[in-house]
Amino acid sequence: MKKIPSNSKILSVSHDDMDGVGCQIVLGAIFKNIEYLTCSYSNIDKELMAIDGKEYDYIFVTDITPKVSEVLDAFNNIILIDHHQNAINDPSKHRYVNKKYSATYLTNHFLTKMFGDTKLKHLSKIVKLINDYDTWTLKYKGSKTLNDLFSLYNSKKFRSRFSTGDLSLSTDEKKYLFYVQDKYNKVYDELIIEEFETINACWFESDVFVNEIANNLMIDYGYDFVMFNTMKSHRVSIRSKMKDFNFGLYLKENNFGGGHKQAAGINADTEEDMMRIVDFIENDLYNKLPLIRK
Repeated sequence: MKKIPSNSKILSVSHDDMDGVGCQIVLGAIFKNIEYLTCSYSNIDKELMAIDGKEYDYIFVTDITPKVSEVLDAFNNIILIDHHQNAINDPSKHRYVNKKYSATYLTNHFLTKMFGDTKLKHLSKIVKLINDYDTWTLKYKGSKTLNDLFSLYNSKKFRSRFSTGDLSLSTDEKKYLFYVQDKYNKVYDELIIEEFETINACWFESDVFVNEIANNLMIDYGYDFVMFNTMKSHRVSIRSKMKDFNFGLYLKENNFGGGHKQAAGINADTEEDMMRIVDFIENDLYNKLPLIRK
């Protein structure tokens, strides 16, 4: 598309996690006349429909796609940048989707092609760390540190804190990270794990540190994948180390949910639905993937 004037009035609508806010940090480095709105999957459709699109030159929707695709069609000035399974790539409608990278990485790539890398060079390390964490690659230790700090700050403070690209830690941030590590160790040591009977996977429940717990269970015990839910909801999440199996696509094809290749989620209305789906997955993967059988 043609170059967007940097003085355009922009509304940034993004997912309320680190990747979503990372997109906003990148956008804010280019556009100074910008407003921010963060949303969850449960309210993105409602939030978009409440916007008066005529108030803005462009509306960037990043790291999140409405459940009803027609919601995007209500605007003629939306630019969608996403990487989730339910998003559809259509450059003719300014919808840019690539499931291999985080939305922060894709937003940075989009703006770099349009404006060059000079204005965004100071954010290169942050973009790399967010991409590492959100795609569940976990190659860099600093990516988990950055996500821990996201839990310390709200979206507004996180944008402000890292808008300069400065990754050096303050004394208070270091103290917070030590506190988080101590708390994590206690939770992990007391964790109750339930192994599946037929496949090399396990299940746990926790309201905190779920990503870190899942990753360490796969490292410490060699599980092929881990499933978990919080005690407050019936949404089941999956973290996998199977590089040749796409959980997000598998769940989407079975109308269970969706997500990414190695990090996906199941939507269930009741505990009975949740357990029915989990049982189906265990039996189905036992038949489809002999290598993960016990």
